[in-house]
Amino acid sequence: MLLLNEGKMTEGEILERSDLFIKQTGFHLFFSPDDKRQKHQGRPEKRKQYRQKLLTDIDKLQEKGFLLSDGRNYCLSEAGTLQAEDSRSRIMKSASFIRKQINNPIAASRNTIFIDAILAIIKLIAGLMSGSAAMLADAADACLDTLSAVIVWIGVRAKRELPGSILIIILIFATSLSIAYTSGEKVISIFFADAEFEYLYPWLVISVELIALLFASLLFYYQRYIGLKNKSLSLIIQSVDSRNHIFVSMAVILGAICSFFNLLIVDAIIGLLLSIRMFIDGVGLIKELIYSRKDENPDYSHYESFIFKKWNFNKEETFKTWMLFTIFKRKSVNRDALIDSLEITFKTPYVPIYSEYSLLLGKNVDFDAHIDEWLDDLIRKSFVQYEDGFFILAEEGLNRIEKLRRMRGIFYPGND
Repeated sequence: MLLLNEGKMTEGEILERSDLFIKQTGFHLFFSPDDKRQKHQGRPEKRKQYRQKLLTDIDKLQEKGFLLSDGRNYCLSEAGTLQAEDSRSRIMKSASFIRKQINNPIAASRNTIFIDAILAIIKLIAGLMSGSAAMLADAADACLDTLSAVIVWIGVRAKRELPGSILIIILIFATSLSIAYTSGEKVISIFFADAEFEYLYPWLVISVELIALLFASLLFYYQRYIGLKNKSLSLIIQSVDSRNHIFVSMAVILGAICSFFNLLIVDAIIGLLLSIRMFIDGVGLIKELIYSRKDENPDYSHYESFIFKKWNFNKEETFKTWMLFTIFKRKSVNRDALIDSLEITFKTPYVPIYSEYSLLLGKNVDFDAHIDEWLDDLIRKSFVQYEDGFFILAEEGLNRIEKLRRMRGIFYPGND
């Protein structure tokens, strides 16, 4: 696929582009500052093994008649071109499916409808069979979630998310009040009316809620990721509701477990606590909605999950590490040259699979807007010094380079 896109390439150019393929993974993810980890030793030798394997693969492709060589450049044969076009076609179809059916706000809101509807039906059946107040309340909330998901989907398609966002918040308040009423009524009955409630099939409740817990977790990260990526407040609000369902499922499971010990009051108390939590979330979302209407470019970074923050942190560390090695290789570099190096490595090159799936590490990153912040951090850590418009490595930066060269001998420039 690389040769299909680029045409003729030398062996060195192929090796260089293969290194770019690996760089897109964000190599800082695997970096540990602990220099005593012996398993990282010998990485330069692995670099040789890696390149030797790549050269062996090139020879195999030549033997199969997919590659041709004039002694200096490699290019695809007719058979190789057909094979590459077939591979690219299949990958493009897969990438197109993901973009259209998964990785956009309309798809996320539509997919949420199907998942919420299925969970609502399962929870309703389990709640009626078991007699669990918490389960029935959760089922009612799941039904409202399905309705709100439909409204969000319509709003996202029409690019009018405000009505859907308002309705979701209203439904959150309505659900919290409904749960509070049902659970409170049960508490009063148990304490003052000596009523007995039969909690049937607790294992059914636990099984259903474990499934719901799994899907709520997946929906939370999915909606939060798409919402933050596209600055869709409706999806962010939905992710808050999905997070609530994680707690709801855990609470219902706890109530079912307590039923084995005839502690049915726990089930009702859990319902009350959940209603309070949902009400508080609703108040917070109202404030967020008002804030977003006042600000033309609202900042939703405080909604970033731990995984999202960790990924962004590692991505930035990858860029800063690359900047260090660029300065190391060129001795002294100005700001514009560093931006060019980042652009060429992480944003503009064609890298098979990553380019088709729009997964290049620098995609949607404004290097010009962030590089001063990254350089300030490197200077503050004494890795880099600034002299007469150029950046050079300080002694601490050279020490850092040496550690990384020993530990990550495959992926960095100037490492041969």
